Amino acid sequence: MKARSFFMKPTLAQHHRSVPLFCRTSTGRTLTRVIVFGLLCVLSPSGFSQEGGESEDGKGAKSTDKKIFSGPQAGETLSEVPVWVASKDDQPSHKVDLAEFSKKSPVAIAFLHEKSRPAFGLARLMSAFAQRRKESGLQVVFVRLTEDRSSEEKWLRQIRRYFSGPTQLAVADGGIEGPGSLGLNRLVAMTILIAQDGKVTSNFALTQVSTATDGPLVLAAMNEVSGGGEVPSVTELMPRARRPDRKREK
Repeated sequence: MKARSFFMKPTLAQHHRSVPLFCRTSTGRTLTRVIVFGLLCVLSPSGFSQEGGESEDGKGAKSTDKKIFSGPQAGETLSEVPVWVASKDDQPSHKVDLAEFSKKSPVAIAFLHEKSRPAFGLARLMSAFAQRRKESGLQVVFVRLTEDRSSEEKWLRQIRRYFSGPTQLAVADGGIEGPGSLGLNRLVAMTILIAQDGKVTSNFALTQVSTATDGPLVLAAMNEVSGGGEVPSVTELMPRARRPDRKREK
């Protein structure tokens, strides 16, 4: 006897034998088959999640997380990175190739794709760490990606006071896309490259910047190129907010 597929249309005789008389409709169709099929779909372990992907049952588990890439990856040579470094006063900015600079000293380059408080906080955290490791020559370069270099340089000079000595503020050459050879991803909020001896040692492509989450990872990468040792915590490095003096009530 041949096995009949579930999706094969039954003959009229088979249909009458399989359907109770009290459920048969005037057109010869039945609601029972529909109800039973629905119950089987709900109760039977089908191996798929409600979102349409494969379930995490250990067999062909499918992950929805996708790694996002931006810029050269760890181990790759750092290609030309032309930026305009803003001066600390009203003097004109000067052009520097950070790839050449990385051959002489370790450098952490933070490309800011969009302005946000979390990204600004992470940049200040990196600056504070570089201040502690200034003997190693570690430098931090905070780079803005924009089409309006003039206005951004003005903004960078205004925020200069929030960063420590070993930090340079710059505007990338190449507009909002940045230097074409880097392949930066515009969909991320911040791209951080740690480089030494002309090569990238770590890469961070951050879509949602979090100082508490991303900070320790970035600091650990900076620590590797600046002598190693114990890495200070985020709370230890972050500057404390000043509270206004309150008059004591008598």
